[in-house]
Amino acid sequence: MMSVNEKDRMFIGATYQTDSGWQKSYLGSVVSDDNILPVEVHLQNLNPNAPDQDFSFLIESESAILRLANGNEITQVRLSDVIRTAEFSQFRSYCWGLLVILPGVLVWGSVSDANVALADDYRDKVLRNRRFPAGNETNVDKLLFFRPEGSLKKLDLRDANLVIPVTRRGGGETGVLEERRIPLARGH
Repeated sequence: MMSVNEKDRMFIGATYQTDSGWQKSYLGSVVSDDNILPVEVHLQNLNPNAPDQDFSFLIESESAILRLANGNEITQVRLSDVIRTAEFSQFRSYCWGLLVILPGVLVWGSVSDANVALADDYRDKVLRNRRFPAGNETNVDKLLFFRPEGSLKKLDLRDANLVIPVTRRGGGETGVLEERRIPLARGH
């Protein structure tokens, strides 16, 4: 599902991803097993050819929340916590390496390298505060991560919204901060 403000033509869509196959394929780990909900966010500035209405946008993703139908809100998980959850265990790999008579130090090093690569991949995939310049038709697909207080499996996401602050500039305005509510769609 997408939200669009017809005046400024900024499209925002949000899809929650609970499928373990999708998570394993795209994230390299099933983070929902640790009660973390990945939400894929699609952003698109569709106003590049209207010079009299060129708007730039600042997407304040670090302040985004999930608002459930009952009014409860879920805040984002720090990226470092998500990465720590998804990392490969060096201790288990070291023990496994000893069992199969491989040098444990080499296994430890390869796991460490894999964790660095995984952390870099997650940093690249997460949505950070982002500016969309006027006249720039940009498509962005990034992730946000949320952790409910209760069980993710019991969480009712029907009628839930991603709430994200957007500051709009242009069209004779100096800066309008809006709270965009984007209905969540179910992903893969």
